[in-house]
Amino acid sequence: MRKTLLTLLISLIAITAVSASPEFYIRPGFLVTYDTNVFSSPLPQISLDDHFSQSNWLNSPEYIKRWELGLFLDTDIFFASDGITGLSVSFMMNAPIASTSYERHKNDVTDLIDYKERNSLDEQDPAFSFGIGPIFRGQLGKTDLGIAIRLSAGSYNLFRDSFNLGLQVEPYLLVPISEQHWFFSCGFVFDAHFYNFLIGDPEKIYTDYFFRLTVGGYAGFAFRWGGDV
Repeated sequence: MRKTLLTLLISLIAITAVSASPEFYIRPGFLVTYDTNVFSSPLPQISLDDHFSQSNWLNSPEYIKRWELGLFLDTDIFFASDGITGLSVSFMMNAPIASTSYERHKNDVTDLIDYKERNSLDEQDPAFSFGIGPIFRGQLGKTDLGIAIRLSAGSYNLFRDSFNLGLQVEPYLLVPISEQHWFFSCGFVFDAHFYNFLIGDPEKIYTDYFFRLTVGGYAGFAFRWGGDV
């Protein structure tokens, strides 16, 4: 897998190097995101007599719902002026503004696994995510429509004791606000975090049953140079 990704990256760089007129974009934007590993409402309640209650699933990390504000910065390289394929590199920083956590506990009345809700904002660190992958675009009049698909790596705790790997998808559009160089930029970000690797843990390599999804939107501007501009 790593050899395949390295070969792809080297090929993209080589194509860029021999292109007659590569085109570059830098796209900063203001970002609003929602981050969670909660995908049902209400959360599942399980009987203590159920065999699932003894599984490792119940020992997975707590459930969380988190709202964030942040910054999104993207740099795109297209292999030719007006080309439809390129290479995209992104950076995303999300600072939490609200966070609710749900901890499992035994409900003595119903004899079920239940959940306690609490405000966990004070426990949260900013999240960081880096991405790299191909980008594709087309045109609708003078407006650019595109989508980037990137491998992502990030952390919810400033890389102190863990980092996660996942897949980031970003559909976007660019609307020209000057004749050649400046654009209004907006889009959506979907960042699925599949694996959370532990740093310095002598017993475990990664977190069991880990999955978190970050979804959001951004607005900003873009600057273009190179190509036939």
